[in-house]
Amino acid sequence: MPGPRAQPVLEAAPRAWSDPRRRKPPPPAENRAGFREAARAPAGPPSPRLPQAENRASPHRVPALEDTSRRARARALRFPAARPPARAAAALAHPNRPRAAAPPPPPRLSPPRRDAEPSAEPCARACGADLDERESYCASEFAVNGIVHDVDVLSTGIQLVTLLVDRDGLYKMNRLYITPDGFFFRVHILALDSSSCNKPCPEFKPGSRYIVMGHIYHKRRQFPTALLQVLRGRLRPGDGLLWSGSSYVNRFNRKRDGQVQGAVHTQCI
Repeated sequence: MPGPRAQPVLEAAPRAWSDPRRRKPPPPAENRAGFREAARAPAGPPSPRLPQAENRASPHRVPALEDTSRRARARALRFPAARPPARAAAALAHPNRPRAAAPPPPPRLSPPRRDAEPSAEPCARACGADLDERESYCASEFAVNGIVHDVDVLSTGIQLVTLLVDRDGLYKMNRLYITPDGFFFRVHILALDSSSCNKPCPEFKPGSRYIVMGHIYHKRRQFPTALLQVLRGRLRPGDGLLWSGSSYVNRFNRKRDGQVQGAVHTQCI
């Protein structure tokens, strides 16, 4: 006869993970609050909402008399009162009167000019006189156009000028002494200025080109002894000679060159 039947041992079922939705709800905040929060006084009822202020200008507060006098004294000490302009004072004093015309500004005094001398204007007219090319050509002994090489000022109103002249610049030569210098010819001219002007007349600037018409120096011409002592033999027979008022010196341009070229082919009377 068989013995008692063994009962099957039931295995413990694995513990399932708890569902987060079934978790126990956390305790209220009152239980988790610390002693500091618990010690706080309970919040009172909400304060009533104030009505919005209207955009109105605040009423002007009239300062006390004492306060005003103190402020005025302090302001006067810090900022001394400036005298109001006459025009504004007159306008405040008489608002109904027409405004008076503004006084004219004082005249500006310009510094005196250096050349404001009684002889400056005649000098400018004499040096800047536009002489006729044909008349000057007929009255002169030589006529050339050339570039100023150098200017040697010997004394007041006495200049030795060296011109470089090409073949086309020799309008009239007569017995003018010229020295070949490469493609040019050297012409020496003595310019005498008898006027009492500040600037030499005529005025030669090195590097500029001029049309020059004048006379020729020869031994028969008599010079003062003082002038001969200044020259010291630098002037040779055949050199050019320019006297202020009886010679032609002007800047070169095409119009003047054409006038002189036309005078070359005309008969002088």
